[in-house]
Amino acid sequence: MDIKRKKELLEAYRNRHPEMGVISYRCKETGELFLGISNDTNCVNDGLSIYSGISHAKL
Repeated sequence: MDIKRKKELLEAYRNRHPEMGVISYRCKETGELFLGISNDTNCVNDGLSIYSGISHAKL
């Protein structure tokens, strides 16, 4: 990766505004709903997509 591209990516990261909010998880077996707080809801959703059986939605 060239230095110019690296600086562009670093600047974009520093200037990003993460989407904060409340996230919910519903257990498929019991139907229980769990709420949580996230500083970056997009990262949480990306991280949970690898687990099958967990559904999530932003409120």
